[in-house]
Amino acid sequence: MFANIFAFAIYGLIVYSVWGEGLPRLSLFAIYIFLPLFYAITLGRLTLWNLFGREFVIINTKSLSYRRNYGFFTTQLKVLPFKDLHYTIKERGQRSGVDSGTLQFAHHNEQGLSVNLFTTSVVLPIKRLQELTEQVRFIFALERISDPEYDVIHLN
Repeated sequence: MFANIFAFAIYGLIVYSVWGEGLPRLSLFAIYIFLPLFYAITLGRLTLWNLFGREFVIINTKSLSYRRNYGFFTTQLKVLPFKDLHYTIKERGQRSGVDSGTLQFAHHNEQGLSVNLFTTSVVLPIKRLQELTEQVRFIFALERISDPEYDVIHLN
């Protein structure tokens, strides 16, 4: 939406400067104030993510939390509760000759439908993603073993 407004504003400035009486003060205000502000709001965040971006994901047996660090600012920690967690590796092609992808987390809602909970933004090699899924599987295995209803030791 911002891109459409931006393109329309630039088009209006060009048309007015060609067929009008040159650039008025309002147009100079738009060039020197609006364009840098537009860049800071939209493209600036993308630039910071591509240069300095880091993603932090915290997984436990009851919730998934994440925050993103853009180098100069950090987003709030977002906590997403779930009852059951499912995860898949979504392949994104090759980077530097290595198969890469993202990790996608989902859970089932009250109606039993699978709902996307979170997808990582950072593209990692598939082998590294498989290691991460093994670590997540280990967390849930430890929870099952420590559950008092799951009796591991039998007296028989």
